[in-house]
Amino acid sequence: MDEKGPWKLFKNPVRAVEYCRIIELDYVMDQESSKISCTLVLEFIDSGSRVHGKTFKLTLPELTNYPDFLVERSRFDASLKKVWSPRDHCQVWWASGEDDGKTGSWWDGRIKQIKAKSKEFPSSPWEMYHVTYKSGSTEVTPHSPWELFDKDYKIAGWELPSMPASMKEAILSAMNDIERASFKVSVCLHPPFSPLPICCIRCLISCIVRFTLVVHTI
Repeated sequence: MDEKGPWKLFKNPVRAVEYCRIIELDYVMDQESSKISCTLVLEFIDSGSRVHGKTFKLTLPELTNYPDFLVERSRFDASLKKVWSPRDHCQVWWASGEDDGKTGSWWDGRIKQIKAKSKEFPSSPWEMYHVTYKSGSTEVTPHSPWELFDKDYKIAGWELPSMPASMKEAILSAMNDIERASFKVSVCLHPPFSPLPICCIRCLISCIVRFTLVVHTI
């Protein structure tokens, strides 16, 4: 992440929590490591914010061992409606760090303490819950509300956003057309040229999807 954060870019102060919308989205693969990073252009959309209407760029690598500081809006809102108390049991998903982004396990935890992480932002929900796990260790791990799930592994009132079937089919069809076109061009060339890997093609979703996120100042 080479770009300057919005708290450094703008003269007006950025709040602990800001509502943003994705206006550009692009995926880039590193040729040496084969790791994929995501470049976002975000726009502040809360009219009550002093940076309303401004935009900034953020490049994210694969962050499997780092807490989410960009959170989908409906998940954020639902997680704050849940009132956790000390001694409450919770479930936390820990990713294993595998490249598929889906491998990991649920950990059974208990709320030990509720305390603001920063005196500068006393109302910030960032890592306000201190959790201990059943592993036998007394170590306390800070977590944010959107990282805590109930015993049914859910956040009450929240469902994972999904793309309409018609939009998904249109994108997949367009990607297939690009892949076929790339192959037709490449077969006329001599090695070492080969079809353009589909993962290297700029994400078409950026043209049609505007997603609302919540950004947290760390």
